[in-house]
Amino acid sequence: MTPDTATAAPVWTLPPDLQAPARARHLVAGQLHVWHLDQIADDALLIVSELVSNAIRLGQTVLLALKAVADAGRRMLRIEVTDPGPGPAATTPALPGDEAEHGRGLPIVDILTDSWGCDRDPDRTLVWAQLPLPSAAASPALA
Repeated sequence: MTPDTATAAPVWTLPPDLQAPARARHLVAGQLHVWHLDQIADDALLIVSELVSNAIRLGQTVLLALKAVADAGRRMLRIEVTDPGPGPAATTPALPGDEAEHGRGLPIVDILTDSWGCDRDPDRTLVWAQLPLPSAAASPALA
């Protein structure tokens, strides 16, 4: 689903395949460009890639959303990835051992974001991450 990118907070449905993280990065990069937020794109794209990669491991469709939110008086870009399944039990990720093949994504998200977390209920998990919006971000969609 792709709404009017100039005025709406976009929500995309991603199939659980190996191309989902790349597709998500492409969609988010385009939206950030429309919103004149290219200066935070590198961090946002890495975060999106990590969150989508984690979500598709369950083998089910995921939802990706971008929106502007206010948090403690600051404007933030909020990235949300929702999947139908249990999420991480804690929001303090531990670094994996040197030989581990997985487990570095959430520590990276933790470092890059102002805040992140996980909202769970029996039917779904929503993992979110927030980046501060530049003070010059003037897109009407982000007002």
